[in-house]
Amino acid sequence: MERKGHRLASAVLAGVLLGEIILLLIQSPGEDFWQHYIAGQALLAGVPVNQALAPMFGRLGYPYPMFTAVLLLPLSLLPPQCAFAAWVGLLYSAVGASAYLFATRVVALEPRAARTLTMVCLVWPVTSVTVFMGQITPLVLVFMLAAYLVGRRRKPRLAGALLCLALIKPHVVAPVAGGLLLRKQWRSLGAFALGALFLAAASLCLGQGTSLDAWRSFLLGWYLSGRSVMMPGQLRLLSAPWRMLLAACGYCGLSIWWFKKQTVRLDDAALAFLVGVLLLPYLPVYDLVLLVPVLVYLVDKGSALFWLGMTLSLVAPLLPHFEWLMTFSMLCFVLDLLRLQRAGRRSGRGGLRAETARFDNG
Repeated sequence: MERKGHRLASAVLAGVLLGEIILLLIQSPGEDFWQHYIAGQALLAGVPVNQALAPMFGRLGYPYPMFTAVLLLPLSLLPPQCAFAAWVGLLYSAVGASAYLFATRVVALEPRAARTLTMVCLVWPVTSVTVFMGQITPLVLVFMLAAYLVGRRRKPRLAGALLCLALIKPHVVAPVAGGLLLRKQWRSLGAFALGALFLAAASLCLGQGTSLDAWRSFLLGWYLSGRSVMMPGQLRLLSAPWRMLLAACGYCGLSIWWFKKQTVRLDDAALAFLVGVLLLPYLPVYDLVLLVPVLVYLVDKGSALFWLGMTLSLVAPLLPHFEWLMTFSMLCFVLDLLRLQRAGRRSGRGGLRAETARFDNG
């Protein structure tokens, strides 16, 4: 794309983004924002967090590790509408920074192209839904990407420490930690384990969040309702145990493939991360924002499969019961990455050698 094309695309996308932000700010904040805001105010006032959240959220309480409330405590010092505006800005900044850093530091795109791709990621409907819900997933994305970038610079202990902060959503980090274990990244895992123990101890000292029974009933009802966009979750003809068994088999196959790889390149890492996320049983549509780096990687080299997936992900949120269509759009990304893998094997990896970077987290 020429310079004028990039400028025009960026200007149009910036206009769309501005409209989305204005629309968000004139509406009531999403319920996830209130969870963090009220939890922070409860900590400041010395009131039990679950007691403060009970009138709005019932027995679910605060469904995140309690250290999360401390990280977001500054928001609770602001009036609600100011805090919500800051929250929206923080979430969009997290997605934008992740997309731009991945495009420039990993994919090695020129700044002009990286800015255009960043705008594409910011107006992606998945990002819009995430910010509308007030979800914290963009911060998880930032911490995971920071750990990846630091690991590529051969600082494994710092990478492991940064990955700990992504334990805001522990179930999302579990496949990543498993991948590090299979690649025998002991220094990263050691720092991660120590950091996880520290954050767990800090969270316990701050008080109990959501009880295990409340979490179990919430997750079971949520999963059985068909709201998960996990790949096996859309096989409605199968019972829930059979869908879970398919996900477990998928993780086993992915683990064997990941363990046997002698050299892990960027397309390998993108495929493993994409499939690892899509096999998560608890996968709301807003957690797909974690796939922004995969989006950035594929948009420059994706085929018609990728653009089909993008088109479906644009249309899906406009339809009722859209989870199945969103899952299918993500499957298009998987197939496109498999296409790149096959092209690399046919050319003896030479064809992809100039396009991919060595995945090395120290």
